[in-house]
Amino acid sequence: MRFRTRLSGIKIAKIDKGRSEKKWLTKKGANRCKPLKTTVERYKNVLEKLGFNFNFSFTSILDKSDAELGIDIQQITGDKTQKWIGIAPFAAHKGKILPIEKTEEVVRKLAKNNCKIFLFGAGNNERSILESWNYENVVSVANKLGGLSNELLLISKLDCMLSMDSANMHLASLVGTRAVSVWGATHPAAGFLGINQSLSDAVQVDLPCRPCSIYGNKKCRLSDKYKCLTDITADDIVKKILDF
Repeated sequence: MRFRTRLSGIKIAKIDKGRSEKKWLTKKGANRCKPLKTTVERYKNVLEKLGFNFNFSFTSILDKSDAELGIDIQQITGDKTQKWIGIAPFAAHKGKILPIEKTEEVVRKLAKNNCKIFLFGAGNNERSILESWNYENVVSVANKLGGLSNELLLISKLDCMLSMDSANMHLASLVGTRAVSVWGATHPAAGFLGINQSLSDAVQVDLPCRPCSIYGNKKCRLSDKYKCLTDITADDIVKKILDF
C-alpha cells in the first residue's frame, strides 16, 4: 500500500517500531541499555513527518460531561466515602502476572486500610477467582458494568488502578487515572509504560535477565521460576499505592 501511495505522489510516513532496539534490550538487559522511545513518541514522530506539528498535552478521553457514573453503576459501587482502588490481576501471558495469592494478599491489606477495592477481569475463570475474594470493602465488577464505556467511567473515578503490564494500565491512562503497574518478564524501558504514568509507580525487581521478553510471551530463562514476579512482595505494592 505504501508503494502504490508513493507512486500516486502522496506523502507517506510509517512508524519505526524499533524491533532491532527491542531485540538488543532483551539480549543485553535494561541495565545495560538506554530506555527506548515510548510507543506514543513513535506515533507522534509519524505525524510530525507528515507535517502535523503540535504540543502534546493529553489528559483524558473523557470530558466533564462524560464523567458522571450512571445509576446502574452507582448501584454496584455505592457512594464514594473512602479511597477507591481498582485491581486488575490478569494479563495475556504468564510472564506478566503476579502470583495470584500475592494479589489476593494485596486486596486484603488494602481493604483493611479503609480502601474500597474494585476487581477487574474478564472470562469465566477470572471472574470465578475474583468473586472468591469475598472480603469486606471488595467488589468484583467483572462483566457487571455493561461494556467498556462504563468500565472507563468507573476507572476515571478511581484514586488508583493496580494493573499488570496489561490493557488496564492503558485504560487508566486514557482517563487520567494513576496506575501502579507490576512488571515481571517485561520492562518499562521497552517503551510501553502507560501514557502520563510515572516510572516511580512501576513495581519491579532489578534482575540482570530482565526483560527476557518484550511482550511477556517467552519462557522464563530461570527454569520457569519467574523470580521477577515471585520476588515482589504484597507490602511493596501496598506501600506504593498508599504513598500518594
